[in-house]
Amino acid sequence: MRRAEVWLVSFFLARCTTKVATGSEDRWNATLQRYNPSDKPRLNTNVIFDLYLRDMRNINSHDQTFEAQITFRQQWTEPRLSHKHDGNLPYQKVADPSLIWTPDTFFSNELEGYRHSVSRDNVFLRVKRNGQILLSERASLKLSCPMNLAAFPFDTQVCGIYISSYGHIRSILSYEWKDIQPIQMNKNQLPTTFELRQYNTSICSARTNTGEYSCIKVEFFLHRRWNHYMLHVFIPLTMLNVVAWLTFWVRDVPMRVTIIMFTFALAVHGITTLNQDLPQTPYAKMIDYFTAITLLFILGAMIEFVFIKWIDNEDEKNGSANKIDAACRLAYPVAYFGFLVVYFIAALLFPKIRSARAYGHHRRSRLQSLPPAQQGPAVASAGLSLAVRRCVYLCECECECIQQVSNNRALGGAFFASSYYLSVPLEQSFVVVINSVRSNRTDQRTYGRTCRQTADDDDDGRWVAVLPLMDLGEVSASQSTS
Repeated sequence: MRRAEVWLVSFFLARCTTKVATGSEDRWNATLQRYNPSDKPRLNTNVIFDLYLRDMRNINSHDQTFEAQITFRQQWTEPRLSHKHDGNLPYQKVADPSLIWTPDTFFSNELEGYRHSVSRDNVFLRVKRNGQILLSERASLKLSCPMNLAAFPFDTQVCGIYISSYGHIRSILSYEWKDIQPIQMNKNQLPTTFELRQYNTSICSARTNTGEYSCIKVEFFLHRRWNHYMLHVFIPLTMLNVVAWLTFWVRDVPMRVTIIMFTFALAVHGITTLNQDLPQTPYAKMIDYFTAITLLFILGAMIEFVFIKWIDNEDEKNGSANKIDAACRLAYPVAYFGFLVVYFIAALLFPKIRSARAYGHHRRSRLQSLPPAQQGPAVASAGLSLAVRRCVYLCECECECIQQVSNNRALGGAFFASSYYLSVPLEQSFVVVINSVRSNRTDQRTYGRTCRQTADDDDDGRWVAVLPLMDLGEVSASQSTS
């Protein structure tokens, strides 16, 4: 009797679960039948983006490219796909993503690329009950990476991935990074010839003849490992210089000529072979300075030998040749050692100074993409007074304030409440977007001032507002109360 009761309860529970699941599927299928994937969502679509860096390889200084394998995820809300779902899972999985409208996302610095489809397409799409969509795809990309090789091989390169919409302007389709962990990576698959020291995410929206397009980017700071060049370039050439220095003690003329000529020929051959493997640039690299000056030192030893032979033939009695040799025995290593000290100090410090400046710029770009609540304290800590001059109307729903600073060093790397970077021709040398407020083409208050439309022909209908000189503490307080 007891077994029969258990069986009946199980049977009714299974029937109820089946009905619930069937009802959920029916409602979802009905939603899909009413849905047209060729129609874009009616409202402005904001895409939340994050990516997982699976592999980074083949950072090529010759072609100035790098390759990356990524899994990128896009999240946006589609109100037309809101539905009731009574199943155990909080979302519906769509087997065919072509049934749903998806953003026309592309990587603007991509040279080659493909989506993975071994065994089956590496893509999935989920729709939550409220219409929130998650699209995940896996792709391999070959991307351009413009490089400055002046500090080679002590250089730090900034290689990025730029994401944008191909055909929709920012007022229709916009991108932003996920707030928490926008970038994840497999540290075991990072490049061996470079050290990934940090990365930064920021916004790179651009204006073209057809409108302003939303763009986001992640930039990787890659420091070149120069151990290879130490073992194969710096140490061998230094050893050849030591051999050239030792010839100052050799009195046998044929032997001295043989040693110096062999040393010079070996250095020339090594440098020529090295230059064939190095990227060709219209400017000198740090390694070029080392090879050139090292070759000059060896050439100097040859010139010194020719000179003392001429002196020796002219003045055999005074022993001037021996005195010159004795002086060179001391001066040659001191001069070369001094060169090595200056060279490696410059080589190791100069890239760090450049990287610090670059990091300051990218840190400011990162602050531009932070929520205003996170940006205020950074500015308040700078303790500076900066003049906010005008607010330029850019598109249907955005009013951007421009800060002009004549001395960019005074800023120090602290920015405030910035959402987009704007480059416009101004008299000052530094331009920063410091505030972004929503506007609907009516008077918009910005810290007590009004954005208004200008009638200037060259302003192209942009809005301009003149704001007074503000202390950053006041700006921060104003932001916190708004």
